[in-house]
Amino acid sequence: MKKTMIAISAPAAIGGFVLRRLQLANSFDNAGLLAKNDGISIALYCLYAVAVILVMLLCLREPKREVPVLSEKMKVRGVLVVLAALGLLGSHMPPDFGGDTIALVALVLAFAAACAIAIEGVFHMQGQTGALLGGCVLPVYLALSLIVDYRAWSQDPMVVDYSFKLLFLVVAMLSAYHLAGFRAGKGKRRTALFYTACALIFAGPVLADGGVKSILHTVAIALYLAAECWPYLPRPEAPEEQETV
Repeated sequence: MKKTMIAISAPAAIGGFVLRRLQLANSFDNAGLLAKNDGISIALYCLYAVAVILVMLLCLREPKREVPVLSEKMKVRGVLVVLAALGLLGSHMPPDFGGDTIALVALVLAFAAACAIAIEGVFHMQGQTGALLGGCVLPVYLALSLIVDYRAWSQDPMVVDYSFKLLFLVVAMLSAYHLAGFRAGKGKRRTALFYTACALIFAGPVLADGGVKSILHTVAIALYLAAECWPYLPRPEAPEEQETV
């Protein structure tokens, strides 16, 4: 499961990054509109359709067996999670909300999520699984961030300009939500793996769009999700059957 998931997600993310860069450089006319029947765009969309279907089929093959909160390689996970928190914090520096109340709330939630994730990383480095707080704040922040970004995107009719960022934020929010479920004893491994893999895949073209803050934000979210999902990639062992006398 682990090798297969990486073999699908990594090439899809890298391929998406390359194709998105080519699309931005060659697929738009002088008016900024996407050319019809553009081969690069078709290849990009087909790549992601195939990658998502393969990930879905791979996850469906996995048992529905629930798994507890795992504590494998906690120190490494802790370092990665702390780095993710620093990246998330850096993506909002210097603070800028433009006098918008919703954007201000999203900014406050971003700092809260960064602090909660950092605390979670410290717990990991100490060999502990961490509290539920980090996993709970991040989905709320991502949901509000999605609202703030969509308000800006709605002013531009070119959906292709923000479609990958939209998909990334949606699946990242769902991934963070389902990963947090493990700490509440309600984790669904197949669902969490699917949304996390999709988030990592869609991170490729988002990174290709450029922008220092956007890159920091995307890398931070993807790093956190990958670090939290990693212990759940191996297939859990079946519970031992008790002998009856």
